[in-house]
Amino acid sequence: MAFENVNVSSLRSALDTAKNDLVNSDQESLNLITTLADNGNWQANAKGTLKEALEKLTGERYVELRDKIDSYYQIVDYITEYKDLEKANNDLRNSLTSLNNRLWVDEETEVDGETFTTQVIDHNVQNQINIANDTLTANLNRMDELVTLVANAI
Repeated sequence: MAFENVNVSSLRSALDTAKNDLVNSDQESLNLITTLADNGNWQANAKGTLKEALEKLTGERYVELRDKIDSYYQIVDYITEYKDLEKANNDLRNSLTSLNNRLWVDEETEVDGETFTTQVIDHNVQNQINIANDTLTANLNRMDELVTLVANAI
């Protein structure tokens, strides 16, 4: 329930756009560096200072930004997994409701010509309930882990 309002495809698209824009900015900076290096109209010190600043921008800062954007893709994967588990849990809860309705079955026994009906647990259904509950618990634990992973990644 932590990420129900997150549109994963929009988030992934926004990251793609940011990364593409960063690549374009990086290329524009490289083009400017080349232009500066080839331009004889600039004062040598000013040209050198600007060229160094742009090289640092493209060589360090853009790399840091690309790495940060790449790390956000992992967050998108975590949120996707969380949402998939949330859907699986809803399906499991629906299955558990159905299974609980079938847990008790009538069993007839005859004693001295008289028929008695008692309700007994269907052990196959009980096993299915146990498996569903175990899966639900495991999914909830993983969802908690995913929330922590997202929080730590930001």
